[in-house]
Amino acid sequence: MGSTGKVEVSASEKEDGKWINASCRAYMLVDGEVDTSDNWYIGPQKKKPGSKQLPVGKYQLKCSYNAFKKEVPFEVKAGETTKVHVVMGSTGKVEVSASEKEDGKWINAGCRAYRLVDGEVDTSDNWYIGPQKKKPGSKQLPVGKYQLKCSYNAFKKEVPFEVKAGETTKVHIVFSQIALGAKCSRPKDSVNYEIYAPNGRMVYSKKVECSRLLKIPLDNGAYTLEASQGDTKKKVKFSIGEGKQDNLIVDFTNHDDEIKADSPSM
Repeated sequence: MGSTGKVEVSASEKEDGKWINASCRAYMLVDGEVDTSDNWYIGPQKKKPGSKQLPVGKYQLKCSYNAFKKEVPFEVKAGETTKVHVVMGSTGKVEVSASEKEDGKWINAGCRAYRLVDGEVDTSDNWYIGPQKKKPGSKQLPVGKYQLKCSYNAFKKEVPFEVKAGETTKVHIVFSQIALGAKCSRPKDSVNYEIYAPNGRMVYSKKVECSRLLKIPLDNGAYTLEASQGDTKKKVKFSIGEGKQDNLIVDFTNHDDEIKADSPSM
């Protein structure tokens, strides 16, 4: 049948660290190349090493742990036990929660974490983190800097965060929004809304029926709203987030230029 030997595999996050549970597979090397036609699972654990009796020869060990992947070569010799220890790398934990406003009830949202490499988002891999109403979304990730991209209904938000070794980083996402509506003599008349940032950049534009209530996602800050219905135009400055105004009603039934803040009843 051929000579065999034994391999024992253990793993830790750092040198001389506690053993961890990891997933490893051994692939035979043929003429220095990895032979993917067959492989052997070896699962190192916290309490004991993973072990396997293998034919004599050279191998490549491919291991995964949370978001880490590591490859280590080793050799099996006849009648001997080869011990391999894999240092996977330090990790930390991120916990993500979300709400529609500051100090609001938690909501279900979809978030993915992307690693930042030299300040740029690395899209080659990402990790799903789903905050819920009852509990935060959580993930064990390698130490480093990340960009969190979240979505909630039609709203999207991005937030940077950092994972530190052995620590839990807590991130709360606020999907700030403004409820925008209008009062018109005829509810089916069209209203055109335009919202501008302080630097003059248009951040939102839409033309809808007067009776329609819009919920618009915006980052916290100051804005200018310009609304027009027929020949009538109205303009107002407003702020969103941090407990400030988040509802606007444009009243086209009067002749004032000022737009009044109100709780929309539509």
